[in-house]
Amino acid sequence: MAREFVTEPTRRYPAWEVRVAVTAEKQIGQLHHNLTAERANRCE
Repeated sequence: MAREFVTEPTRRYPAWEVRVAVTAEKQIGQLHHNLTAERANRCE
């Protein structure tokens, strides 16, 4: 599952879209981390 990470504005991706995408990636990563931690705690 290869995904294209956009970290700087280009003609196709305006700066505000890049900021929104980066913020979303961070939030998704945090949610995934929380879920993984919860699952690990439940299994112990």
